[in-house]
Amino acid sequence: MLLIFSLGSVGLFMIVAEGLFRIVGVSSKPDNLYFLLNPELDYPQFFKRDHKLFWKFWPNQVIQSNFMVAGEYRINSFGLRNKEFSLEKPKDAFRIVCLGNSNTFGWKQSQENAYPRQLQRLFDQNLPGQKIEVINAGITGYSSYQGKNFLREDVLGFKPDLILVNYGWNDLLPAKFGIPDKEQKMPPQWILNIQNVFSRTGLYQFLKSFWVGRFSGKKGVEPGISRVSLEDFQQNLIEIEQTCQKNNIPAIFLTNPVASLEAYWGPGKVSKVHLINQAYNDAIRQLGQTHNFKFIDIAALFEESNDLYDHPQADYIHYNALGHKLVGRTLYDYLLSRELITTSAHQF
Repeated sequence: MLLIFSLGSVGLFMIVAEGLFRIVGVSSKPDNLYFLLNPELDYPQFFKRDHKLFWKFWPNQVIQSNFMVAGEYRINSFGLRNKEFSLEKPKDAFRIVCLGNSNTFGWKQSQENAYPRQLQRLFDQNLPGQKIEVINAGITGYSSYQGKNFLREDVLGFKPDLILVNYGWNDLLPAKFGIPDKEQKMPPQWILNIQNVFSRTGLYQFLKSFWVGRFSGKKGVEPGISRVSLEDFQQNLIEIEQTCQKNNIPAIFLTNPVASLEAYWGPGKVSKVHLINQAYNDAIRQLGQTHNFKFIDIAALFEESNDLYDHPQADYIHYNALGHKLVGRTLYDYLLSRELITTSAHQF
């Protein structure tokens, strides 16, 4: 009887506390450096923890406020920012999957402006008789390490005929606590499932915010240690290519553009971020020579333009709607000119 009373009291306390936190409102984002490195884990209402991928979007949701950036983001039943599609590929359809990070996802852009939708629209307009599907599988914050696991765990199940790969920006970011992605240890999935249930409550978010803010301090970054080193970045891309080859899926890799120093800041400027990004892009270009990778040099395409970023001083990574349109058109022209799109009815 005493045990039942105690459990009931604890349950009542949690219900009352949760109600108060929901009324008052609790921020799950303390001013702590740790949370700046993997912000997705600070939004349990939108992301769930995953043992192999670190985080995934909760399926079947519409994100309209209190996200990392303003906008509306519709997430389908597969946890992707894409309209619903059948797991079983339609007969005679050609399915393209766009693997990538927040640029592929369409950061700060409407779903229609993101380059996977731009590409889909070009197919629909110019090849209306063909069944060509473009799936946006971009997840914010994903590195190439997460991407290769995401490909194996989820994307192959979509039965893609072609995969476009765009990783790099999150790879070069500082590693959380100096631990690169490949060495991060997540608890077993059953523990994460419990955390996923409680992490969406105001009480949990308050306690986590209090604990981290009080005890974790400002440490968390080790200078010179990236989430994915340049060597590991190349190896991850090689593994993505190998996985695609084993499944008879062509893979095409995209370099990562950055707001041009020349165009936005003026001649003679030097930026460490630009130099590091160039090194990761050069790694992709090198794989084109050493491993015969197919790649599209989006970064070079952006170099001379001065209208593809809205606020480059504040965000030199995420390009605007014009940038997405340019990427979509470039992909479309590349795929058709090299006859990489095939259906049972026609080959282009």
